[in-house]
Amino acid sequence: MRKAKRWYGGRAAALAFLLCFLLSVVLAEAFVLAHASHKHDHAGPGGGCAVCAQLQSIGSLRRQGGTAAARAPMVWVGLFAVLALLCCAAGLPIQTPVALKIRLND
Repeated sequence: MRKAKRWYGGRAAALAFLLCFLLSVVLAEAFVLAHASHKHDHAGPGGGCAVCAQLQSIGSLRRQGGTAAARAPMVWVGLFAVLALLCCAAGLPIQTPVALKIRLND
């Protein structure tokens, strides 16, 4: 019996994406902590503060991420319920390891 060759390219790309995401989150939080109570003149050249704009942007992203994280479990439960109802309505047999009489001990 031949073993299938494994390709790790997808895993490496997912790991690289995860590390970049975590690094950006950590750096954003470090920026917020470092500049949370900065002092400046709001009426400086151009009349705006780049640090304040960045802090507002990070706060907006935090609120959006929190909303998405709070709603994700409800979406998954709803999707699972709809798929279960569709399978039952179509008369598809439920194929579990127990129904298929598969032993899971190695």
